[in-house]
Amino acid sequence: MNKYVQRGLRRLPLAIAVVAALQVMPAFAQEQSSTAATSQSSSNSDNTKENAKAKSLETVTVTGSLLKRPEYETTSPVQVIEIKTSLAAGQFDTASILQTTTAAAGSTQINGQFGGYVVEGGTGVQTVNLRGLGANRTLVLLDGQRPGPAGTRGQVGAFDLNVIPQVILSRIEIVKDGSSSIYGSDALAGAVNLITKKSMDRPELSLAASVPEHGGGEQYTFSFGDGWNFSNGSIVAAVQFDKLKALQVGDRDFLNCNQDRVWGKDGQRIDRADHSILEGSGLAGCNNLYANTIIKYVNSRVRYVPSKDGSTIGPFPGYHPRPYPTPSYANGGKAYYEDVLNYPFYGDSDAISARQRVSAYLATDFSFGSVNWKTQWLVNHRTSKTHSYRQFFPLVSDGPMAPDLSNVYEPIMPFPDNGTESVNYIYGTTKLEGLFTSTDSWGWEVNAGYSRSDGDYRHLDIDTSKTGDLSLDGSGDALVNYFDPGFLSGARMKELVNTIGV
Repeated sequence: MNKYVQRGLRRLPLAIAVVAALQVMPAFAQEQSSTAATSQSSSNSDNTKENAKAKSLETVTVTGSLLKRPEYETTSPVQVIEIKTSLAAGQFDTASILQTTTAAAGSTQINGQFGGYVVEGGTGVQTVNLRGLGANRTLVLLDGQRPGPAGTRGQVGAFDLNVIPQVILSRIEIVKDGSSSIYGSDALAGAVNLITKKSMDRPELSLAASVPEHGGGEQYTFSFGDGWNFSNGSIVAAVQFDKLKALQVGDRDFLNCNQDRVWGKDGQRIDRADHSILEGSGLAGCNNLYANTIIKYVNSRVRYVPSKDGSTIGPFPGYHPRPYPTPSYANGGKAYYEDVLNYPFYGDSDAISARQRVSAYLATDFSFGSVNWKTQWLVNHRTSKTHSYRQFFPLVSDGPMAPDLSNVYEPIMPFPDNGTESVNYIYGTTKLEGLFTSTDSWGWEVNAGYSRSDGDYRHLDIDTSKTGDLSLDGSGDALVNYFDPGFLSGARMKELVNTIGV
């Protein structure tokens, strides 16, 4: 108890000093000259004007709420991306801006790298996937409205970011939590609102190029926009053209050679050794494409691979059975393989497919008394091309088929996987909005929208009626000898395409 009183007494001089200072401050202020008082009054007047200007900021519609209010008042976590900042970082299209955001990080994003896969919307489509829930659970809005999807085959349900030219965007708002209670089940992962430019004071011309140091994947963008402002509204028009060249596997060392990358207990690299016909060449040690192999139908363990010395063991000249079981590291052994897993033509496969887009945009915004009328039109044309390789493995016999199927084999050979997509997209919307005359806080809105996607695609397929595949009814006899090393290795691939391709 005594200690507490003593501490209080020690603090008493400090408290007296603080009170004295507070009493002196008004007196000190009164001693200022009239000039200082005039300056103070002028400064206060300027601050008042600045505050008045700050309070006149326009109220914006924040994604994640159907109400118009400033961003800092919303309860939803919203990430705002300024397009000018993204352009300074070298991002020239809408998809690259969205797919590299923190909200999309860690999720698989569909883009031009999926040329050899079956994706929703078809090859060349670009979507955004928030929180790993898929593009069909991520809602994309254009100025708060729902534009329709675009694409070719498969489930054309997600919005294709290819149709939005970057030149028309002012900013992007991303709601990072679920918005299904506001927008519906397709916003379960969140919502993306693409905010366009409402006016342009002068023409804007932009030329941009992204040219990698080592070539391949070059991107060129040309855009032009202009606006006309009137006393009661504005018009914005823009066009954009961009071209993306293909990035081939052979353009990058880290793409043209898939490897096992197996490490031992001591930290040393112990990948399987390549003892195939590629051993010692620049193609060795890469697991790119499994082909140039003949598999016995009744016993798939028996597989014939090319002999390095050209010797023949078995029914096929220049081929021999590969070792079985596959050599492993057991009992101090060294794992190796004799399968041919790489080819000189594999380097021209696309890692990123080629693409070309043309877009045109027109928007109007006019006020007629208490009624606002807005229209928006967007037209886009996209072409995409993909090139890679797959396997062709018919079931055929090397002569009259034996009753026990002992002479039936499955030769595996490379076959091109080429495709082209062409998509025409149109989107339009018109909206009337205003406030009820009896109140300043209740408003009304009527809008109508239209979107259409017309896509064509062509893919290099195989005419099964010409293959002679024994597993297919009515396929007929094989038109070529699939056991020829030229077909198995891909050296006669063009002839194979001309024979069975369609």
